[in-house]
Amino acid sequence: MKKIIIPILLMFIYSCSENFDPYGELKDKYVLNCIIRGDTTFQTATLSRTYLVTNNDPYSSTIDPAVRNASIRIWNGDSIVVLRDTVIDRPQSSAYKYPYHLYYTNKFVFTPGKSLDIEVRLENGSKLRSHTIPPAPVQFSYVEKNIPFRNNESVYFAWNAGLTDQTYVTRISIYYYKKVNGVNVFYKKEIPLRYENFNDQLVPIFPSATNNNSLTIGMETISETMSSLSQGDENKGNYEIIAAFLEVIALDKNLSTYFNSTARSLDDVSVKLDETDFTNVENGFGIFGIYLRNTWVVPFTPTYVRSFGYIPGFGTVDYPFENRIGRND
Repeated sequence: MKKIIIPILLMFIYSCSENFDPYGELKDKYVLNCIIRGDTTFQTATLSRTYLVTNNDPYSSTIDPAVRNASIRIWNGDSIVVLRDTVIDRPQSSAYKYPYHLYYTNKFVFTPGKSLDIEVRLENGSKLRSHTIPPAPVQFSYVEKNIPFRNNESVYFAWNAGLTDQTYVTRISIYYYKKVNGVNVFYKKEIPLRYENFNDQLVPIFPSATNNNSLTIGMETISETMSSLSQGDENKGNYEIIAAFLEVIALDKNLSTYFNSTARSLDDVSVKLDETDFTNVENGFGIFGIYLRNTWVVPFTPTYVRSFGYIPGFGTVDYPFENRIGRND
């Protein structure tokens, strides 16, 4: 046994005496990120190269990893746009001190039902490519006619389901005016999914990306958010409530896969020890995808608004409110 242990021990001691590099050799790779918005002609893309720092702080790097003078083209069916290279100054508070380089176009016109392709040609001859298919448009199948709807304890919204494991991002906000120095100033405040009590304080829990094609929020949560608009302000009449604004975003398969591969458990005791690398860029890293967005304006009833001392705005209306998708009873 001693004859076996000694050679192994000597091997371990010899290995430790050698210079050990935990990172290994850096491979020169390129990173392309481009997320298409289906509701605008303005699109952007970033292109950078991998880099290595001498410590564990990536912000310590003083070398700009951005790749310039590349040719980036995007196809949507038979149409094609070419992105231009530009430079934007970073905020002074940014950890990086060099300018922000990106590529952009303001001539992109999305054609529903057509696939999208992107191709990057670098000065050294390297090429990056990616492909995606747009998700199905968000079409609401049920929305409440107003808030609150009669005496219901919650509000409910639903939309047509898309692909299997389709991922959605939802957000509903209160739009309102606050009179500041005699002038109406526009504000908006997002309504959380619920509030939780932590150390005798209510902590808002907002909706996370989900595969569900519906959203339910309790009236208790909405009322708590409505009250918080004027917290500490005795002049409730300075607040004019416009309406609730619902936004649903559908992610394509690439973005949905990225979310499902990197999402953590919803509970507070789970720990993820490693990051999942996801890329759909050929010959490089990064992600190319598209998301589609739909919105809906949901009015508050004047009675409900006045119960907080606020002024009902033009978006408030009593039930029934015709020409909307919702309950008919």
